[in-house]
Amino acid sequence: MKKLSILIMLMCMIMFSSVAFAAEETNESALADETEAVTTQVEEVLNQTEPLLTGEASGAFGDIHKKVLMLTEEAFDYLLTGDEKMKQEFLEEYASLAEDYAAFEKVIDLNSEKASDLKVAYDEMVAATDAMGVVAEKMFASYEANNTVVLEDVVAFEKEVDIATEKAEVIWDLDDDIDEVMTIQTAYSWLSSILLEAIEESYAYPVLGDVKEKEDAMAKFAEFDDILAIAETDNPDVSFEDIKTVKADLLQKAETFFAAYEANGSVSAEDLEPFEAAVESFGDLFVKSPKMVAPSDAATVNLTEESDSAVNTTV
Repeated sequence: MKKLSILIMLMCMIMFSSVAFAAEETNESALADETEAVTTQVEEVLNQTEPLLTGEASGAFGDIHKKVLMLTEEAFDYLLTGDEKMKQEFLEEYASLAEDYAAFEKVIDLNSEKASDLKVAYDEMVAATDAMGVVAEKMFASYEANNTVVLEDVVAFEKEVDIATEKAEVIWDLDDDIDEVMTIQTAYSWLSSILLEAIEESYAYPVLGDVKEKEDAMAKFAEFDDILAIAETDNPDVSFEDIKTVKADLLQKAETFFAAYEANGSVSAEDLEPFEAAVESFGDLFVKSPKMVAPSDAATVNLTEESDSAVNTTV
C-alpha cells in the first residue's frame, strides 16, 4: 500500500510538472503572439506617419507637376496669340518631361507595398501626360489649318490635363498623412502651384469660352488666400509679401483681360500682354528659379536644401 501511495504521488508530480510546463509554453506562445502583434502595429503606425515621398522625391515630383501646368499655359497661350515661340516652348518642355519622370523614379520605390496606391495614381498620370502630347499635336494642327481654334480638340486636350493634375493631387494627398506645421518651403511651393493652376484656368477661359474656366480661376485665386492664412499662422516671422504682391498683380491683370474678352468676344494681343508679363514675372521669381523663392525676405529660403513634402505641389 505504501508503495502504491508513493507511485500515485510520483504520478501526480509528473502530471503537475507537465501541466506547468504546458502552461509555461502557452504563456510564452501568447507572449510571442502579443509581441508580434505589437510589432506589426508599430510598423503600421510608422508607415502611416512617415511621408511616402522623401524630400528628394517630393522635389522631383513637384518638378513634374509644375511642368504639366506650364505646358498647359504655353499651349493655350499659343492658341490665343499664335506666337510660335509659345508652341516651341511647349514642344521642348514636353520632350523633357520623360527626363523628369525618370528622375522621380530613381528616388522612390514605386513597387514597395506602401507605395501601391501612389503607383496606381502615378501610372494614370503618366498615361494622361502621354495622351496630352498626342492630342496637343492634333489641336495645334487643326488650329494652324484655318488659324481658328477647334473646340473639340481643345476639350480633348484639357481632359487629359485635368486627369494628370487630378492624379497629381491624389499623390500629394496620399503623401500628406501627418498633421504638420507648414514649412516655408511647403508654403511657397503650395502657393506657387495654386497660382500656376489659376493661370492655366485663366488662359482656358477665352480659349474655351466656358465661364466655368473663369470661375475655376477665381476659385484658385481665393484658395491662395486660404493657404496663405495657414502659412502666415505657422510661420509668423516670415514675410510672404513678395508672392502676395505677385498674386494680386496676376489677379488684377486676369480680371482686366476677362473684361476685354467679355466685351469683345475675343482677346487681342494687346489685351493679353499685361497678363503675360505678370505670368513671366511670376515664373522668373517662383518657378524658373525655385532656389530663391522669397527674394524679398531677409531669410531667403533654399528649396533644394529643406526637405519636406509639398501639399498640392513643390516647384
